[in-house]
Amino acid sequence: MNIGRILHRSRAMAQNAAWRVRTFRKPYSEYQRNVMDSRSKVDPREAVGGMWDEIGEFQLQVLKEHELTPQSTVLDVGCGSLRGGRKIIPYLEPGNYWGTELSGGMLNSGREILESDGLLDRRPNLIHTSNFSFDRLAGVEFTHVMFWGVFTDVPPESVAEAIHGLPELLTEGSIVIATFGLSDKHRSDYRQIRFMQPYDFYERLAVESQLDLELVSGFSHRHPKGHSLLRMRLAERANSGIAS
Repeated sequence: MNIGRILHRSRAMAQNAAWRVRTFRKPYSEYQRNVMDSRSKVDPREAVGGMWDEIGEFQLQVLKEHELTPQSTVLDVGCGSLRGGRKIIPYLEPGNYWGTELSGGMLNSGREILESDGLLDRRPNLIHTSNFSFDRLAGVEFTHVMFWGVFTDVPPESVAEAIHGLPELLTEGSIVIATFGLSDKHRSDYRQIRFMQPYDFYERLAVESQLDLELVSGFSHRHPKGHSLLRMRLAERANSGIAS
């Protein structure tokens, strides 16, 4: 790791601590939003973890491995400054990419990046949200929903809110992929915005949400940061309910 990156990380940790004090009695999402807004002003590419082209291309590759076609409709939850979006958008037909983000600063930075890349004419749907309830997506259904670097950055209650809301966005054949930090128990570092959960935590949420859940074998060895990958679909009983 070079000196510049070490200094950047040190400054980020100090800013995180300051925002945590200011928002101590407020919802965690407000703390996270303030941190990411602040980071976006410094470097929106580094704010999402760097590795800008490498991980962006990797996100598109993983979606293609999960039946992505140009006709697919993709929801990128926590799209940040569009590290993955700028690779996915030109692959899809215009209007088929949707990105949601808690940080208005990150989303604005991402929109500027798309403009500089000449991708706004692909009509991406970029939505600033305040939570993971998906209220603003009512009536929209997706073939693919992606949580990339989201479940590693939010506490368990936010993960639960997101997974519980998924069935409303899915149809038979829809695929959800989500990177996460796998651990033998719940591990939380609010200062660095880093969270890890055991697999049975996700199993419980999937059952509650009528989703079939699978841990993708060997993915952590491919991910540059060692994250694991979940794959979810509507359970058969949920599909039967939709069909009726």
